[in-house]
Amino acid sequence: MPAIVIPQDRPHGEQHATARALKSGGLATVRGAWPSPEEWPALLAEAVSRPERWAHWSPGDGARQAGRLLTGLAARYPKQATCAPR
Repeated sequence: MPAIVIPQDRPHGEQHATARALKSGGLATVRGAWPSPEEWPALLAEAVSRPERWAHWSPGDGARQAGRLLTGLAARYPKQATCAPR
C-alpha cells in the first residue's frame, strides 16, 4: 500500500519518530512539511513506485496479537488482572 507520511509536531515527537522509522524501512514516502500543489504529482509517483512492504510494518492482525498478549499476561498474573473500581 503506498503511503505518504507528513508528521505533525507533538509534545513527545512520536509522529516524527514513526516517520523516521517508516522512511528508514523504505515503507513510506516522508515529507517534513505539507507539499505545494506542484509537488504532489511527483510525490504520488514516488509513493506508488515503492516496493510493497507495508505488511512488514502492519500485518493486519494487531488486535489479535494484543489480545493474545493480554490473555497471556492475565493468566500469568491472575490476582493483578482483575478489573474493579478503586
